[in-house]
Amino acid sequence: MDSRNVFYYFCLIFFGTLFSSCTKDRFSDTNSPIDSIISPDSSIIDVHSLFINELLAKGSNLTSDLGNTADWAELYNPSNSIFKIEKGRWFLSDDLTELDKFQITQDFFIQPKSYLVLFCDDSAKMSQFIHTNFGLSAGGENLIVSYKKSDSTLIVIDSKTFGPQESNISIGRSPDGSDNWTSFPNPTPGATNN
Repeated sequence: MDSRNVFYYFCLIFFGTLFSSCTKDRFSDTNSPIDSIISPDSSIIDVHSLFINELLAKGSNLTSDLGNTADWAELYNPSNSIFKIEKGRWFLSDDLTELDKFQITQDFFIQPKSYLVLFCDDSAKMSQFIHTNFGLSAGGENLIVSYKKSDSTLIVIDSKTFGPQESNISIGRSPDGSDNWTSFPNPTPGATNN
C-alpha cells in the first residue's frame, strides 16, 4: 500500500470518528422516547404524551377569564418540547360513549413541563382558555382527552374516572404526571402538584 492510500484511510478513520462524536448527541436515538411535538399529518401519538394532571368538580373558587367560577381541569406536558394542541384534532368529553363531545377549535401550546387549565363550565367558548360544553359532576364521572388520527379515528390519550367530590378540594397526580392520585385541600391550577 503506497503512502497516498495510507493517508486516505487515515483521513477516513479520523474524520469518520470525529463526525460520529460530533453528531452523537445532536440526533435522537431510535430507542429514545419521542418528544410530544405533533405534526399536522401525524397518525400516531403516544398515550399519556399529555396528562390530565388535576381537576376540581365541586365548589371551585377559581374565576375564569369570563368572570365566573367554574369546574376546571389541568393538562400537563411532561416532555422537554413545546406541545401543540392542534385545532380540529383534539377532543374533550365527560362521556365514554361520546369521545368527540367537545372539539378544540383553535391551536393551544403548552410549554415544556407546564400546564394548561381548562374550564368545564358549559359555555363552549374558546378564548385564551378552553371552555368546554359540559361541566364536571360533583357526584363523580369521567373526563377524557382524545386525539383524531389521520384516518379520522379517535384514540383516548388520557382519562380519569372519579367519584363524589368535596367542595374546593381538587384531585390530582402527585408528583405531576405520575400514576398516583391524591386530594389537594389547596388546589394548584396551572402549577405543579409536587
